Amino acid sequence: MKHIIPVCLALALLLALGGCGREKEPVTVSEPPTGEATTPPSQAPAAATPAGKSCGESVTWRCENGVLTVSGSGPMDDFAVLSAPWDGDGTAFSVKELVVEEGVTYLGANSFAACCNLTSVSLPGSLRAVGAFAFADCLALESIALPASLRSIDEAAFSGSALTAVTLPEGLARLGNGAFSNCGALAAVTVPDSLLTLGEDVFAGCEALDAVNVHAGAPAETQLKDAGLGDMLRVAGAANTAPGWEGRDGLVSWSIRDGVLRVGGAEEIPAYAASGFHAAPWAAMAPAIRALELEEGVTSVGDYAFWNCTELQAVRFPETLVSIGDYAFGACESLSELPLPQSLRSIGKCAFSFCQSLTEITLPEGLERLGDDAFQMCTAVRSVTAYAALTDIGPGAFAFGGEEAPAVNVPAGSAAAKALSEG
Repeated sequence: MKHIIPVCLALALLLALGGCGREKEPVTVSEPPTGEATTPPSQAPAAATPAGKSCGESVTWRCENGVLTVSGSGPMDDFAVLSAPWDGDGTAFSVKELVVEEGVTYLGANSFAACCNLTSVSLPGSLRAVGAFAFADCLALESIALPASLRSIDEAAFSGSALTAVTLPEGLARLGNGAFSNCGALAAVTVPDSLLTLGEDVFAGCEALDAVNVHAGAPAETQLKDAGLGDMLRVAGAANTAPGWEGRDGLVSWSIRDGVLRVGGAEEIPAYAASGFHAAPWAAMAPAIRALELEEGVTSVGDYAFWNCTELQAVRFPETLVSIGDYAFGACESLSELPLPQSLRSIGKCAFSFCQSLTEITLPEGLERLGDDAFQMCTAVRSVTAYAALTDIGPGAFAFGGEEAPAVNVPAGSAAAKALSEG
């Protein structure tokens, strides 16, 4: 990992130069602060700060007698280095205990990276993800209990901390690049069967590490060996090779069992982002998803809902489905069958782009709209069926990109016939 000015030293310099109180910038930072602690400046902050200061849309914070409490519901904001609201006046130096209350789902990027005297952390059962560099260079933090609700730990989240041992909770699916890098005192790690994605250099620079505990056959076992940690592995017992997850997102309920993702409980599956905290709640578990079942009653699938589910092979759609959003099934490269329901009226932009295992596309008779690049780079398509009701067709909707032109079954003179001829 690249070394830059340690976060505590940088904060001390800012205070000495009068750089306090600058407004936070919610951004994603890609470079971690690393280094050693320094002595807090003489102008230490007052013992208490007013309650209810914002650190997220529905999340607030207060600090009293060295205890920083984060309350509310939903995600915290992401912050640039040294721009969390408790950084500006040096409050971070006074923090010895962090209490995150039930309801908070995400700890923002760089949120506690300047808390160099932090020794105790309490996390809630609602927590889903820890953001990039969230606890980087917490040089007094020797232990932490991670909740079973946790699904993702982002890039360098604990880099440079003083952790001595870590037990990753069953249910955790993803460790980002350098998540525990440069933790010089880290001697032992226990890895759950549920861990599916292991980033690069997760334990780089952990000079004391001599035991990584993992079950035989767990998905992470091979990844840990490939990462050069084979000599450190302590393999005992057999893994549960079909871990399960479940959760709720508003009214939407979901579960993953034996490789099948089931989603329902609401008419609308909301729009998500391609990556980051605002990705679909099952996104971190995508490598485990082989099939998708949408419950009857679901009428719409939002943007990016199942984006990049690369192992997804089959989907069961309900007969109530009316619309599929932009990029909803984009990059599902293993999806080989597409039994679209007759109720479907609209397919969004790039909804099935880069689904490179699809060989046959039969669009419903009542489908009216096909968005731009809807089937772009579906290179294996050999057969297309469409009907006269399809009149709104975006550019590149049938730009399959394959070496052979597919056989087509469409009404002569229809919009679909014209779009297919233009490719």
